[in-house]
Amino acid sequence: MAKISKRILDRHIEAMELLKKDELHFYDIQKVYDNYHEGAGKMNNLISAHFTPYSIAHSIAHNVRRYNFVDLCAGIGILSYALLRMDQMSGLDEHKTFGVCVENCTEYYQVGKKLLPQYHWINGDVFDDRVIDEIKEVMCGRDFSIVSNPPYGNQVKSSNEKLLYQKGYFEYRAMELGALLGASDGTFLIPQNSAPFRITGTSGRVYDDSYLSAEYKKFNSLTGLEISANNGFTTEINEDQEGWKDVSVVTEIAIVDYEESEYADKILAAESGKQTSLFV
Repeated sequence: MAKISKRILDRHIEAMELLKKDELHFYDIQKVYDNYHEGAGKMNNLISAHFTPYSIAHSIAHNVRRYNFVDLCAGIGILSYALLRMDQMSGLDEHKTFGVCVENCTEYYQVGKKLLPQYHWINGDVFDDRVIDEIKEVMCGRDFSIVSNPPYGNQVKSSNEKLLYQKGYFEYRAMELGALLGASDGTFLIPQNSAPFRITGTSGRVYDDSYLSAEYKKFNSLTGLEISANNGFTTEINEDQEGWKDVSVVTEIAIVDYEESEYADKILAAESGKQTSLFV
């Protein structure tokens, strides 16, 4: 268990008590999202699980382009909840949207499914072929976006043999997964050092060659996917807002446009190379 204060633990226990109710109302759901602590019962550092602060989730929601979405590494669904609240506030018909939430941690999955039963929840590794097949099946015929705050860096090794970008950073693998799933675009929360741009905490250039890390260049070269800046939203936390729990990380909201990418050509080239090698 992560080291958390008695006050925070008491709030977490209160959230867990609310989850025992047969039916959750709006304020119950809001209180669970406010008080549930991802490190109270799990070694969240080992699985690199750090839930998105709601202020950042709200900014991410403003950058999601499609009504339908797949929330990868969803945790208890804070990004999906932010999308739902934005739709509700804008008066959008709830039947116009369809969401899929994928989470590997069974506890987070169960909590999220209780909070957002209107969405299709999948308990499993996002790179597992079974999970990928289920996502493709339920999203078949739908135009959809990816939304995700994935684990960062190379601590979590999960991957899929179909990916062109192997090993390396999890956030990049998650971005490529969106292309494999057939999404139109994706909105991701990633570490600032993984982004080829800067919006948060700077008044300088948004794009500069100095921001292009060796790992990003490798990802871009292998997949043909480009990461672009969002619509001007920073991820800085104001003093009156709830911030990150147990971690301090500078992030950016990054956009990937799969429809405008060279990914399909890269896949064809890779398949052609495999076929050629069979006859050498």
